[in-house]
Formats: sequence, structure tokens, C-alpha cells
Amino acid sequence: MSETPPVAPQSAPEPKPETTAPAPTTDWQAEARKWEQRAKENKTAAEERDALKAAQMTEAEKAAARLAELESAVKGYQSKEQADAWRTEVAEATGVPAAALRGSTKEEIEAHAATLSTLITNPQASRGPLVPSEGSGSDAPAGVSQITDAVLATMTPGQINEARRAGRLNKILGIN
Repeated sequence: MSETPPVAPQSAPEPKPETTAPAPTTDWQAEARKWEQRAKENKTAAEERDALKAAQMTEAEKAAARLAELESAVKGYQSKEQADAWRTEVAEATGVPAAALRGSTKEEIEAHAATLSTLITNPQASRGPLVPSEGSGSDAPAGVSQITDAVLATMTPGQINEARRAGRLNKILGIN
């Protein structure tokens, strides 16, 4: 019998020390210039395509396109005229100046006129209720101790409002 020589156990190859290659740096300005150039090329190509399409149009197609443009412009002028007429009509009915009215439909213009009319006839309407003694100090009894700036800096907003109502901030606020 033939004897086979014993096989030496194979060892795993030795790991090579890892070396990290520096990450490639990107020249962002060059990338931006590249994309800007592509955008210019696309724009130029689109303009050339449009010019070619226009050259290939028949006279009837050109006339139809021009007619569509003009009809759109006329509709714009008509809608502006109509809105101006509605503003004049609503202004006469409500007394609100036509130049102050906004909206593209008669309903919008009327709603805006109603809002403005309220403000014109009652300028206090949007300010809320008027409290005559608020901030005047007239409701503070004589001899009320006044709060100093140092104490004011330590107070919460609620405490500040309470002190103001009691007239204890009159000196700081310049109220006599």
C-alpha cells in the first residue's frame, strides 16, 4: 500500500493591514459649471425645436395660434372691465370708494365692501372694546406703592398685568 504523506494544515492567509485610501474630493464648482452648461444646452435645444416647429407650421396653423392669443387677451380685458363695472356699482350702493374694493367676482367685491363699510362707519370695530380707564392710572388710589425696575424684572407676565391694572406700574410707564 502506498502511503500518502500527511498534509500540513493550511493556515488562513495573514490579513493585510488595512489602509484607507483618502476619499476622493469633489470639485463642486466644476460640477455646478457642468450642470449650468447642460442647462444652457437644453435651453438652446428647446429654442431650436420651437423655431423648427414654427417654421413647419402652415399659414392656417399660424393664424389659428395668433387668433387664440388675441382671444385670450380680449377675455382678460373684458373680465377687467366687468370687475371695474362691479366695483363702481358696489361703490355707489355702499359708499365705499371703488378704488378700495378688491375681488374678481361680484360676490367677492360685495363681501369686501361690507368689511370696509364696517371699518369706515365704526373705526373702533376692529380694535376691540375700549376700556376708558385702561392704562390711564385714574383707577389707582392715591398713595399706591410703585414697583421698581428691579422688582419688575422678576415678575411673571400675569403679575405684571395685575400690577398694571392696580396702577403700580404708573411711574415706570410715565403715567401721572
